[in-house]
Amino acid sequence: MLLALFCLYVLLSLHQQTGYKAVKQIPNQEQVIVTGRIYKKELKKDDTLYYLNHVSIQGLQNTIKTRGVIVRIDDDTCRVGNQIQVKTQMRHFNQARNTGSFDEQAYYHSLGVSLLLYADSIQVVEKGKPCPVRNGLFWLRKQLRQIYSDTLNEKDAGILSSMILGDKSLMEDELKQLYSQAGISHILAVSGLHVSIIGMSLFQFLRKRGLKYGASCMISGLVLMGFCIMSGMSVSALRAGVMFLVFLGAAFLGRKYQSVRALVLAALISLYINPGYINNAGFWFSYLAVVGAVCIGQPFVPKGKSWHHKLVGTVVLSSSIMVTTLPLNAYYFYEIPLYSILANLVVIPLAGMVMGFGLLGGFLGLTGIPGMWIFLFPCHVILRLYEGICHGVSMLPSNVWIAGKPPIWSLCVYYGILLGLILVIHKDVGKLFLRKKGVLKKQEEEKTFKIDRYLRFLILPTLCMVLLFAQPDGRQFQVSFLDVGQGDGIYICGGDGRNYFVDGGSVSKAQLGRYSILPFLKYHGVRKIDGWFISHADTDHISGLLEVLESGYPVKTILVSQNAPQDENLEQLKEAAKKAGTQVQVVKNKSYVLGDGYQITCYTPGTVENKNRNETSLVLLFEKENDQEHAKGSEDHIFRILLTGDIGQEQEKWLLGQEPELTADILKAAHHGSKYSNGELFLQTVSPEVIVISAGENNQYGHPHEETLKRMKQTGSKVLQTMEMGEICIR
Repeated sequence: MLLALFCLYVLLSLHQQTGYKAVKQIPNQEQVIVTGRIYKKELKKDDTLYYLNHVSIQGLQNTIKTRGVIVRIDDDTCRVGNQIQVKTQMRHFNQARNTGSFDEQAYYHSLGVSLLLYADSIQVVEKGKPCPVRNGLFWLRKQLRQIYSDTLNEKDAGILSSMILGDKSLMEDELKQLYSQAGISHILAVSGLHVSIIGMSLFQFLRKRGLKYGASCMISGLVLMGFCIMSGMSVSALRAGVMFLVFLGAAFLGRKYQSVRALVLAALISLYINPGYINNAGFWFSYLAVVGAVCIGQPFVPKGKSWHHKLVGTVVLSSSIMVTTLPLNAYYFYEIPLYSILANLVVIPLAGMVMGFGLLGGFLGLTGIPGMWIFLFPCHVILRLYEGICHGVSMLPSNVWIAGKPPIWSLCVYYGILLGLILVIHKDVGKLFLRKKGVLKKQEEEKTFKIDRYLRFLILPTLCMVLLFAQPDGRQFQVSFLDVGQGDGIYICGGDGRNYFVDGGSVSKAQLGRYSILPFLKYHGVRKIDGWFISHADTDHISGLLEVLESGYPVKTILVSQNAPQDENLEQLKEAAKKAGTQVQVVKNKSYVLGDGYQITCYTPGTVENKNRNETSLVLLFEKENDQEHAKGSEDHIFRILLTGDIGQEQEKWLLGQEPELTADILKAAHHGSKYSNGELFLQTVSPEVIVISAGENNQYGHPHEETLKRMKQTGSKVLQTMEMGEICIR
């Protein structure tokens, strides 16, 4: 049976991958005509998404069939069930250009989406049979969102729309980050909480009113599934909906409800609908959270109904979920919120009130009854409390532990051990974790709760988590030239546990610090930067650093040239460093930073009177001793990397005057490969084996220039460009 299911999954997955490969046949930016039928609509902040199936894409030379295409448009003019035609440009998903960065292709493929296209206009070619249920639910979702927006402030409307409607488009990014770092972002997803409030409450209400089991099951089941469809049918909503339907089926048939079996059935249905869910973070978080609550937490929850029994039960369930999901935080987000259990002690019990009042206020708002805002006021109070809790948690020491991305084998080891402990809980032979060999009978155990049993169970998985994920900063030598678009960003790990960064800015990528630099550092488990060198204070060299400082990420020292112009940009950087508690150190010519087996020498061209930032760029020479294996054939056994900022050919001549025999194995091309840098004499003298050019694709400056590339090739150097390769890493 298991083998048959596995083979079915493989076939479905291969069929899905074939569809993804088919769309690659049409080149990017080619004009195409897309025809498909709308099966789902979703509102965003400023536009609407149409989800299409039975899609035909006609290119200039061929036509392909596919499914899972999203069309994004400003105006909502179509209904679910309409067949539409769109003339637009082919747009393939972007892949991650730096380690740790968001991979658009992987994310959308995990949702079963093959393309996301932008359209200025849409033509309805066949009205077909509009689906009254889906169109009605979309209208309801739209109206509820409008009521929240009109009644509440922007923050509350965004959170309530996310919690109740599954619509995160109104939430501010800063608020999402705040919830995530406090470990309470799970309340923003439509999941089991909604089932218990909507489905279970309705079922119990109907039963108490004397309605028969069959009618109660049918009504509550239809209402809940309608709610799941209205909220977008996320993977967590699908899981919760299927499990609730199984519960209703068991109640109707008079059978005992088995949570684990219902969970397995929900997983099989989800993977049948979309095999790509196996690579979706939400899928794993949703299912493993239930595993933690049902398989680990429930056997230890006290049976009493007093306030302290309920408090202990909340702690047990929260910590059980944390045990199963925290490793996923490290794997997908590279950090672990250490105080999430404290925040959830308040958040989870009050979430039901937020949901209840939010739904009540929203539906009363549809009736037009005056004064309905009073029912949403409790939501405002509780959400402000949530925000206060998140800010309080953020002030605690080491509130977020940067763990880095653990290797997949470590997750397998951890969950293998956890699975063994779960089997121990549910097997008679392993009851020594739960009771002392026969001292307590099973009936007595159900009435008695001792916290020490649960704590003993937690010791092993907690110890494993510490050993596997609380690793020290990386010790391996590494230099990475990040793809920052039109700008520079270079990470250096000397191999002794100290971490350095050079520049970090862009004029072509917005929010570089948040979406590129910080994810990169966290991915590699870098918990602080010891020294951040700034070649000069142009925006394309410091914009990301300003974001990093603002985020609170620890940067010990910023190093700037003694000849750096004291202008507005530099003052802005100094002010940001002061607020972040970061020192700013001025470096002199030929000063150096010593590490274990390496040295960074600083060169400061220009003069204090020179106001040109490029001409006073700080130049760095990184030198590291080669080990014997890599030093074979090397004359001085020294490996060198030369980082030249945005200096021009005059400064290159000055640098050769400082070091007439200057050589380097790796050269970071000056000024992104400008025509007026990287002179012939300089390149021949330095004679690099590899030249790295950091520049943005189709940038307005024409970097790198054809003449410069020609000079580089004449030296025999291998030229690597971030615009072509993405991040370039040297180990």
